Amino acid sequence: MSICKYKRNRGFERDFALKIYFEITDFNTIFVTNEVIRYYQLIMNDLAPTIIDLKGKIEKLVKLHQQLKQENDKLSADNAGLLKTVEEQKTEIEALKKSSQDILQNKTQEQDTLITDTKLKINELVQEIDSCIALLNK
Repeated sequence: MSICKYKRNRGFERDFALKIYFEITDFNTIFVTNEVIRYYQLIMNDLAPTIIDLKGKIEKLVKLHQQLKQENDKLSADNAGLLKTVEEQKTEIEALKKSSQDILQNKTQEQDTLITDTKLKINELVQEIDSCIALLNK
């Protein structure tokens, strides 16, 4: 068995700060030494709190996302209800405008009819007065 030092030209792309040694057997099998195992254990021990913290943050984000989605659904439903109310009010406003125009038109027609009737009555009275004056003048 021989021990060789890690070399970039062997096709390995990972670059670690620690010296990494490989034991190469006659069968070209690579065994990782205890030094490398300890290095990875140190990395994992350092990463474990970070991973746990990251997991907690992800869970918090998922929970927040669900809450925001529920709030968005509620607001969308409220918005749909308000849009329906606005449409109903627009319809009611149009009906009231039409009713107002009809009332104004009827009122104008009634006034016109009253004015015409009054003029006719005055004309009749004037004719009657004229006929009375004519009778008096005879």
